[in-house]
Amino acid sequence: MGKIIRISKHDDFFTVPELARIFKKPEYTIRDWLRNGFIKGERIGKSWHVPKKNVDKFFPPKYRGKL
Repeated sequence: MGKIIRISKHDDFFTVPELARIFKKPEYTIRDWLRNGFIKGERIGKSWHVPKKNVDKFFPPKYRGKL
């Protein structure tokens, strides 16, 4: 049997709508970034899930880990 992956708001992942709010960009921009590899994420079904560690690098060091 395959590995079960649990993704929720409480895990160390962001969804496209969450990233859109963080970056103050439209969701289609976030999806473009994911498709083009600007942000590394995993596609699970029809949804993108981005590890928080992949998003931290876009912020100055004093803000990293505080999302």
